[in-house]
Amino acid sequence: MNRKSIVSTTMGLLGLVAFPGDTQAYALGSWAPRPGCATWVTQGSAYGSAGAYVYVAGCGTGPNQQLYSCLGSCNHSDPNEFWQHMPGLSAVQISAFDLGSIWARRSDGTVYRRTEQGGWSGPLTFGGGYACASYIAAGDSGSVYTLGCESSANKSIWKRLSNGTWLSLPGAAAQITTTNDGLPWVVSAAGVSYRWNGSGWAWLPGTTNQLMTGASFVYMAKGINDGVVYRWENNSWHTHFPPPDLFHPIRLFTQQWAISPSGAIFRWLNVLEGG
Repeated sequence: MNRKSIVSTTMGLLGLVAFPGDTQAYALGSWAPRPGCATWVTQGSAYGSAGAYVYVAGCGTGPNQQLYSCLGSCNHSDPNEFWQHMPGLSAVQISAFDLGSIWARRSDGTVYRRTEQGGWSGPLTFGGGYACASYIAAGDSGSVYTLGCESSANKSIWKRLSNGTWLSLPGAAAQITTTNDGLPWVVSAAGVSYRWNGSGWAWLPGTTNQLMTGASFVYMAKGINDGVVYRWENNSWHTHFPPPDLFHPIRLFTQQWAISPSGAIFRWLNVLEGG
């Protein structure tokens, strides 16, 4: 099977929208389309010189989607960078810290962990029953943060340690993500952001409708009013991505990746990067 037929097959598996010229070089500092359609995207830590793994949930029917991963820029010009199906589980959200801490959440609130053998363990037990999570964020050393399933807009905040013990953190939030040291950052339903300083929540200026991390664990927020993606650096927000030319608004993003409202996948090309 040649490269083009492999790409076509992969895109069919994902329910993906095809983009022409998948090996095309794009202008520096621009969004480059990638084959595929996704309802969720996340990026793990760097994996040596090969780059970072990227994980997506596809665009099939029903709330839970097939999960896929690729290493590097995922432009399909390299056979090693094709989307690879992650069998055994479909989910609405996937979160990765490193290869030893990959987690997925299904629409019923159950949470599963990727095993070293390539399968999935779970659902997690919580309080004598199954864990119920409305949001997850992979942490270091095999830990995971979750938000509860309360009916309120802001949910309880929990951390599951690698030994299976659950810790309740103070406060409540609508979204959660983690740093490279495993500490959580959260966003309230009103768009207010906080970061955990080891003993409590420290307020961050501005309002956002999304907070995410990437391979280098730069913290980024999508502004509520302008749609621009900002990174947290030197205790203040700086423009990271300008408003997108190819789609608006950004539905979901990570450090170098974004998906549009229709599920199209894009990668931000930095200076001196090709397609």
